[in-house]
Amino acid sequence: MRKSAVRKIRNGSVWFDVFVYVVMFLVAAVTLYPFLNTVVVSLNDGIDTARGGLTLCPRKFTLSNYRAVFIDTRIPRAFLISVARTVLGSALAAIATGLFAYPLSRPYFRGRHIYRTLALITMYFSGGLIPQYLLYMKIGLLNSFWVYVLPGMLNVYQMLIIRTYFLGIPMEFEESAFVDGAKHLRVFFQIMLPLSMPVIAVIILYNAVSQWNSWFNAYIYIRNRRLLPLQSILIEIVNVNKMSELEEMASAEIGMAAQQLTTRSVTAAVMIVTCLPIICVYPFLQEYFVKGVMIGSVNR
Repeated sequence: MRKSAVRKIRNGSVWFDVFVYVVMFLVAAVTLYPFLNTVVVSLNDGIDTARGGLTLCPRKFTLSNYRAVFIDTRIPRAFLISVARTVLGSALAAIATGLFAYPLSRPYFRGRHIYRTLALITMYFSGGLIPQYLLYMKIGLLNSFWVYVLPGMLNVYQMLIIRTYFLGIPMEFEESAFVDGAKHLRVFFQIMLPLSMPVIAVIILYNAVSQWNSWFNAYIYIRNRRLLPLQSILIEIVNVNKMSELEEMASAEIGMAAQQLTTRSVTAAVMIVTCLPIICVYPFLQEYFVKGVMIGSVNR
């Protein structure tokens, strides 16, 4: 009886493993197929795409869709704006948020619970878009590159993640630095920050993805078109009302290839151009991303 029971348990475990693998394969297929189909559409002739039936391989391979995207002379400058806001915004946000989280994680800091409560209130209540616009106008952030960076330097949710990580660092490191005559800023930059690189990498990843994909703040606060980021330019390219202009530009550069363009094919190319930088960076930070989610799940 015992052997038969053990055999049944083993057979049940094998079937359960098979079931899990099948389910995970289906989930992966459902998740990856839309992205792969978008890649195929972006590399396929637009008129041929309209026939439908595309799966995982282009029927009529062409780069005309990508030429139509990059033919816009605004793209290089907009790309530099997006890179600058992503790099500066992510780095400054990680440092500023860490500086705010550091005192709130120290038991000797008086009033830390009051400051944390006030910060948490801002997570649930906002002054609204119009007061925010008026505030930015008064402090000179309208039509300025810094409107992309300064407002996002402090995020309360990310502060809670860093604070939770700081709570796990032994106080002895800090106390030994104080004995040697170090001040709080030196302790933060030379001890707390190096010991917290996993969570700092998570915060940088959060902000980098947000900064790279952001377009709404440019739509609201920027009128100088030389300051528009890449996402804003790509949205204009995708806009159906701009397709006639796009075809004229493309015909001037690539001749009859303009006839092969459709809204769907150009949109697919724009989506790939938008996602590609994040896709290239994300695998190297995925481990830290998962760690940061686990850190932020427990707040002390």
